[in-house]
Amino acid sequence: MSAFLPALLVAGELACLAFAGSGAAGRLYALTRRAGPAGRAAGHLLLAPGVAVHELGHLAAAALTGAKIERVELYRPRQGRDGSVRLGAVEYRPRSVLAGQAAALGPLASGPLACWAACLILVPGAAAGPGALAAAALAAPAAPGTLAAVAVCAALGISAFPSRQDFRVAGPLPWLLAGAAAGVCALASGAPAHDAAALTGPVRLAAAVLAPAALAALAAGLAFRAGRLGS
Repeated sequence: MSAFLPALLVAGELACLAFAGSGAAGRLYALTRRAGPAGRAAGHLLLAPGVAVHELGHLAAAALTGAKIERVELYRPRQGRDGSVRLGAVEYRPRSVLAGQAAALGPLASGPLACWAACLILVPGAAAGPGALAAAALAAPAAPGTLAAVAVCAALGISAFPSRQDFRVAGPLPWLLAGAAAGVCALASGAPAHDAAALTGPVRLAAAVLAPAALAALAAGLAFRAGRLGS
C-alpha cells in the first residue's frame, strides 16, 4: 500500500482542486459586489494575484502547445448577462483537442507551483515534502513564516487554480495523469528500493507541489460551504 501512497495523494489533491476549490473565486466576487467600497477593494486585493497566476498558467500552457494567442486579460472582473463571472481571460486557438485540454490545465501547474514556492520560501523544512511541510507548520503554527505562507496560499487558493470550465475543457486528462501516476507506482512496487525511489520521484514531487494548493482549495471550498449552510 505504501508504494501507491504518492499516487493516492496526487489523485486526492486533484479531487480537492476539481471539486472543492474550483468555484471559490466566482463566489467571492459575487459576495464583494454586494459589499461596500471597502469590501470591494478587499475583494480585488484577494482575487487579483491568484487570477493573474491562473491566467499566466493558461498563457504559458497555450504557448508551449503552439496555440495562437489572441487576447490576454490578467485581471478584468465582470459579470455576464447570464450571471456567470469572468475575472480574467486568455483566448487562444489550440492546434488540437489534446493541446486545448493541456492549455486548459495550465493553472494546475501555475497555481500549485506558486503556493509551493511560497511555502519553500516562508516555511523552514517545507522542501522535504507534504509531510515535512505539515510537521513544520504544526510545530510552529504562529511563526511569522507559517502565517505568511497560509495567507499567500489562502489568497491563491481562492482563484489561482483551474476553474470548473477549465476542468470541463480538460475532460479526462487530469484523471489520466492520476492513472499514469498509479501506473508508475505499480511498476515501482516490484523494483529494487533504489530503482523504486527513482521511478516514483516525479510522482512524489507532484504530490509535494500539489499539497499546499489542494489544502488551500479544500479550505476555501469548505469555508464557502459553511457560509452557505449558515446563511
